[in-house]
Amino acid sequence: MAKSKSSQISISAREARKASQNFSRIHGETPIVPLEEIERDGVKLNIYGKLENVQSVFTFKARGAEHFVYLLMDQYHNKRGMFRNVEKKPELVTASAGNHAQGLALAANRYGLYAVIFVPEETPEVKLNRVKELGGNIEVQGIIFDESLEAALQYSKGKQNRIFVPPFESPHIMAGQGGVAVEIFSRTCPYHSEYWRLNGMKWNAPDVIIAGLGGGGLVSGMGAVVEEFNEITGNKTKVIGVQSEAADSMYRSVKEGKCLPSTNMNAKTCADGINVKQASQRMINTVRKYVHQVVRVPEESIIESIVHIAEHPELIDKRWHTNEWYDLMIPFRILPGGTHHVHEYRRMNRVEGAAAAPFAAVFYGDLDGELDWRKIADGKKELDVYCVFTGGNIPNDKWVSLINKYGNVFVDGTTMRKRK
Repeated sequence: MAKSKSSQISISAREARKASQNFSRIHGETPIVPLEEIERDGVKLNIYGKLENVQSVFTFKARGAEHFVYLLMDQYHNKRGMFRNVEKKPELVTASAGNHAQGLALAANRYGLYAVIFVPEETPEVKLNRVKELGGNIEVQGIIFDESLEAALQYSKGKQNRIFVPPFESPHIMAGQGGVAVEIFSRTCPYHSEYWRLNGMKWNAPDVIIAGLGGGGLVSGMGAVVEEFNEITGNKTKVIGVQSEAADSMYRSVKEGKCLPSTNMNAKTCADGINVKQASQRMINTVRKYVHQVVRVPEESIIESIVHIAEHPELIDKRWHTNEWYDLMIPFRILPGGTHHVHEYRRMNRVEGAAAAPFAAVFYGDLDGELDWRKIADGKKELDVYCVFTGGNIPNDKWVSLINKYGNVFVDGTTMRKRK
């Protein structure tokens, strides 16, 4: 993908690795599960799922928010990890479609900070409830995310100690999100190995990492990690971003080389996590720098993918045991709240629309037929493709309704059974 000479955001892969290390000390790593082996364009695709849907607050967004707040609080702590001046604690402000809101509320709660989060009217109730449970303060402004973002920016300028935490347009947020790629590499090949650097060995590295794309923070953060990885190893791993046809501003902008809104600004989408109707110029430039390709998928295939993943034999009866440590020392500081350890089992097969988008592109195909696997393979006969399931914040009644309406199983209470 061509690089633009205009302003873009530079992301540090080294910072992404550090952010991933700090984050895993609190939350651990999310699983990678082999899902499918299919053939497309004469190329065998080995499809894996990177399950961020079982992440803390059920979304990868916790990564960027935690890292941003971690860096911010450096200036407020002494060497023992205590606040120098409690009265000067910052007030955090952001805008979100729901997932970033939960990530920031969790990070703010961990440090005892006040957080105000602007959300659009269409934000699912399940996301709003979790934000409130974590101590976040909700302000509903605007019908779509773009309007909430403008309101949050205006509010953040009201007082000196208000700090705006970008949902994606920040090198630190994107470095935090890039930890997803760091974990994929760390599980498939010795990413940090000097032996590998010296001997040029080819390990079982991923060929493609594909994820939903809204503002572009996740794919850009992962792209920076991939760029460093390819430079060190001579590998050709690619990052692909997927948009819904109902919110395709980034797809259109990257393709046409200029800032364009979504085709239909009033279109509804089940993928609210990537429902950004107007991409920013800086993020367009950043995506063009770090991401190999952007494609879009029909709404129908996203719904089919939600159901497909829900019924997948590798996921349907499985739970992921997650641990979160609130009293952990992240070096040189002790987090507030005393001894507090959370652990619970989470469904591995429950994904929201944004999380199902990459699977839709790989399994069902993209809307415009631009995903040419033979070209991507560049002579290889098979590819390892990692789909990032970015979140699982879908209302329970909606998830159950989709499965019961379109699936081969039905949900009875909390049990999933095959239809007779």
